[in-house]
Amino acid sequence: MTWRVTPLALSLLTVVGWIVSLAVLTARADLLVVAVPLALGLATLARRAALPDYTLVRRFSRDRLLEGESVTVEVEVTARSTIPLMELLDPLTEEGAVITGKPRAVLAIPQGETARWSYEIRYPIRGIHDLGVVIARVHDRWGVRTWERRHVEQSRIRVHPRTAPLRRVPCGPRPRWATTCRRCSARGSSRATSGSSFRAIASGR
Repeated sequence: MTWRVTPLALSLLTVVGWIVSLAVLTARADLLVVAVPLALGLATLARRAALPDYTLVRRFSRDRLLEGESVTVEVEVTARSTIPLMELLDPLTEEGAVITGKPRAVLAIPQGETARWSYEIRYPIRGIHDLGVVIARVHDRWGVRTWERRHVEQSRIRVHPRTAPLRRVPCGPRPRWATTCRRCSARGSSRATSGSSFRAIASGR
């Protein structure tokens, strides 16, 4: 898990600098009082903050679909420490279309509690679709520091082609050789019949 300073911290630093400059130039101490809360928020960057402690689990309603069917994705986050603000992003493949919900969520989870977030995806094209990474960003209480972590969970959704019943077998024109063979087989059977009759007469039956 990596952390970085947010753009808000840089903006606060600029505002504090302008307030202090104006307070010195105009000799107004009340401006310094305004800058104190902002400076305290920036002071939190000087100390080492504890890493957010949580567990993330992602589940699918099913992993095998037919073309045009949908699957429900559920993400469950359990906070072992207080999470002031968490952003979750589940990047999707181009073939997937979100039906209900959103692949992004913003959560605030007290310590010891669990939050769930779900959405539904439809895949109109057959194939194997990878859903492997969930990006989580956790902001501190002041919003000046953020931690980012990529949860890699290799998951695949297999979409199979939809089958349709065959109503009628197509019949095309019969080739000439099939008609000829049928005539030849008919002549052969008549000859065989005549030969058997002749043998019966000769034997006196």
